[in-house]
Amino acid sequence: MASDVEANAAAEASEEKNWRRKGKHDKEKPWDEDPTIDRWTVENKENTRGGSHVFTVDGFDKWKRVNNGKHCAFLTHIAVKDKEKVERNGLRLKVSIAIVKWLAFQACAFRGHDENALSKNKGNFLEMVDLLAEFNLEIAKVVGGNAPYNSKYTSPEIQNEILSIYACKIRKHIREEIGDSKFSILVDETCDVSKREQMALVLRFVDKDGILQERFFDLIHVANTRSLTLKYELSSILSNHGFDIQNLRGQGYDGASNMRGELNGLQALFLQECPYAYYVHCYAHRLQLALVDASKEVVPISQFFQKLIFVINTVDSSSKRHDELHHAQVVEIENGISNASIETGQGANQIRALKRPGDTRWGSHFASVYSLIKMFGVVYSAIQDMAADGSLGSIRADADTSFSYLSSFEFIFILCLTKEIFEITEILGQAFQKKSQDIVNAVCLVSSTKECLQELRSDDGYQQFIDTVIEFCVSHSIDIPDFEETYILRGGRARHQPDQLTKEHYFQVEIFRATLDTQLFELNRRFNEKVEGSMTVSTTRKTRDPYIILKARDLIKLLSRSVPAPQAIKVLNDEMNCDIIKIGSIIRNKERFVKRRERLLGPNLSTLKAIEILTGCYILVQGNTVAAMGTFKGLKQVRRVVEDCIKNIKHPVYHIKELLIKRELAKNPALATESWDRFLPNFKKKNVKQKKPNTKEKKQYTPFPPPQQPSKIDLELESGEYFMSDKKKSAKKWQDKLDKQSEKSEEKKRKREAAFVPPKENTQSTKTTNDNNGIADIAKSLKKKTKKLRNSEAQENVKIESYVASNEESHSKKKHKSSSM
Repeated sequence: MASDVEANAAAEASEEKNWRRKGKHDKEKPWDEDPTIDRWTVENKENTRGGSHVFTVDGFDKWKRVNNGKHCAFLTHIAVKDKEKVERNGLRLKVSIAIVKWLAFQACAFRGHDENALSKNKGNFLEMVDLLAEFNLEIAKVVGGNAPYNSKYTSPEIQNEILSIYACKIRKHIREEIGDSKFSILVDETCDVSKREQMALVLRFVDKDGILQERFFDLIHVANTRSLTLKYELSSILSNHGFDIQNLRGQGYDGASNMRGELNGLQALFLQECPYAYYVHCYAHRLQLALVDASKEVVPISQFFQKLIFVINTVDSSSKRHDELHHAQVVEIENGISNASIETGQGANQIRALKRPGDTRWGSHFASVYSLIKMFGVVYSAIQDMAADGSLGSIRADADTSFSYLSSFEFIFILCLTKEIFEITEILGQAFQKKSQDIVNAVCLVSSTKECLQELRSDDGYQQFIDTVIEFCVSHSIDIPDFEETYILRGGRARHQPDQLTKEHYFQVEIFRATLDTQLFELNRRFNEKVEGSMTVSTTRKTRDPYIILKARDLIKLLSRSVPAPQAIKVLNDEMNCDIIKIGSIIRNKERFVKRRERLLGPNLSTLKAIEILTGCYILVQGNTVAAMGTFKGLKQVRRVVEDCIKNIKHPVYHIKELLIKRELAKNPALATESWDRFLPNFKKKNVKQKKPNTKEKKQYTPFPPPQQPSKIDLELESGEYFMSDKKKSAKKWQDKLDKQSEKSEEKKRKREAAFVPPKENTQSTKTTNDNNGIADIAKSLKKKTKKLRNSEAQENVKIESYVASNEESHSKKKHKSSSM
């Protein structure tokens, strides 16, 4: 027993001695006794500084001493003491924000390919930072090399974050601008450069001033283009920004099946939640599809555009050919000015360029055709020079092929035909792209376009068109074929070709009318009533009152102008009528129009409510129209008030005063047969500018056409200039030019000398004039008396002196009487 105790004591002594020699780091660790303890956590806790675990473990526990000025415990704790450092960081951040704002507004790229400090072009953002530092020493002290490495605020992440903050602020402003009013959505999807499917969202609404607005809202990335995916993403965006789906009143998409599907399309999914969100296929996109389909159906038209692209590429494909075309235009303009065949003026005779047609926008096809027609002579001569003097054989071959196209009557025929069609459809396309376009007006524009195409298709239209084509060919020396000859398809007689297919039949039927028929068919198919979603009125066998058809027409007018259905349906009553007052075309100035329309509404709609009470009519001011419902008498009063207000003739308050006085006078039956003008106030507006009536005299109608104007050759034949040589013609033109210059110089000289010519002075006074008049009267009377004396028998016994004296006395008496009177 004793030996065991001694052995244990010796072991403890040696262990203590070894512990002292090795140090405290060799003592037993907690994880040696308990393996569940994490060694890293214990070592990290032991090696940290004091107070480092305040926010992560213990937390800040001195909240009672917060907001104590300089002695704030929280500020002391987070060690925010360097105000100069905070100011430098704020100035650095302000510079980054200002640069991001400027680059975003100018639609410029932010980053460059090489943003190294030694790079010569570090990108727009960093170069703008250096530019601001050059002109401001305060900024130079805090940016670039003077900025801390970890707080430069110039990284791509910071730029994107600032952009996202701006985007959020803009979306918030748009949301506040819309408020709780009704809105529509315009959606289109496309792929970006990185092949990511993107969906653009545009909101269309009417602001508080009654002006139609369109705002780009967001660009959303979608995984696929299925209708359910698009519906989910759109609903998420609208709900995140507080939009009520029940306020949705319109959907505008393209004609894809996932958008316009009546069962599972995007528009059908929105209609299930909001039955008033009507779908409208974009009219401009519809017109684009109609033009594309019409051009593909007719083979000569499709081949024409291939030839057109080939000709433009041949003439204008390189800078050298572009310069040659430019020089040819300059020479042609100089010759035209010297020959007086073209007019000169400011902005006239500009150098043009050929425009290439694009596949996505068919408006570019019209620009391409129009530019070729205007530059046909220049292009024709340039291609001839290229075919004759080309350096390479391929260039000469392309030029020769292009020359064969341009010298073909069929090419010229289709060129003029496409110009005529595109001139009509281009006006329709520009009208469709207007932001303020009304759908009712758009339908009318489609109808008028169809009528213009139908008029062009008629016999008279074809005759005028073929005359234009022949005149164009004659002016550019292009051979005109014999229209009575047989036309042979594809260079030889085809098996199924009719025997009597003449060239006139081919151009008139196979090209002209086939193209127009295809165009009209596509317009009717794309813009039919089913697609437009228009409302129609029809009768049945049970219709007893035919006047209800007119009432139904008025109901449709009111519903199309946003009148509520419960109110609009009252127009079907016999005593109720409606009137649509168009105020948008009365005044052109937008600001004045908005102010006068607000004057009609009044503060908090008080003026409009007073007019409704006094006239007994329902009035709705919506956009450029005013819809009114009531009796004939009330509608007449409403129209007068509205037109006087918009024309700035009389303020609505004055009309309200008149209506109040008439309302009180109507209560007195004694005044029923009397005039109320003496009781009504007479308000006069001063300095009212009114349009002067059109006083142009109408030309007298005559069934005969105007006389044909003589051509240039006829005038030369009449003057004998046609038989003169070129040298004499140029000498005569030069002499005429000198004569005109001399006449103008003489006229200018007379105008200059007229300022130095003294005016004629009137030296005779009024008194002298009166005396001269009296002497003239005396002379006349003397002549009469002498004539009488000669005829009298007792002429010898009468003395002339006494006669003259008596005449003067009588004249003085008459003058005295006239002056006294």
